[in-house]
Amino acid sequence: NLDQYHDDISVELGVAEMSCSSRNKARRAEFCAGRYLAQKALRDYGIHETVGTSSGAPLWPAGFGGSISHGEGHAICAVAPKSKVKYLGLDIELAIDDLTANDISRFVVTQDELDLAKNRNYPRNQFLATAFSAKESLFKAISHECDKKFNFLSSGVIEIYKDARTIKLELFEELSPSLKRGLQFECHVGSYEQFILTLVAI
Repeated sequence: NLDQYHDDISVELGVAEMSCSSRNKARRAEFCAGRYLAQKALRDYGIHETVGTSSGAPLWPAGFGGSISHGEGHAICAVAPKSKVKYLGLDIELAIDDLTANDISRFVVTQDELDLAKNRNYPRNQFLATAFSAKESLFKAISHECDKKFNFLSSGVIEIYKDARTIKLELFEELSPSLKRGLQFECHVGSYEQFILTLVAI
């Protein structure tokens, strides 16, 4: 709620000093909300450390991993002990229109992925937004093990399950010794209002 937000609120909420230098007030508010959520989630595990930041990415306490996503006045977060969840990433994205779909299609998916969605009767724009979000979640989940740059075509959607609540992603290139080409990840798909939510948790 931007009417309630001010730049000193991070101190009031006990959130680490923001490194978000955006001039956009909404972005600063979302950044703060995401870090606040992360610290509340960690407190459920009895962890009272603040969540730091390195190059814009969250720094999690030893033994824990997590993921934060925010946009359009919303923020979401997930945390888990690394002993239980090795790869954890989540994302929130707005549904997209035809113009946006046409602009991003060739950067986000291959023709094989589009053909798969068509064969599964998955609406094109919904599929593109879901694939975009799922690959963002995957990147957040595996980025700590990547030795090379990860882009949207480094992985692809190879299966869409009947309920469309789960899709399968596969790495199309080797990203590190532990992230071999062909490695597969299931991604959970949900929705909230006009948003698409995706989660990789393995």
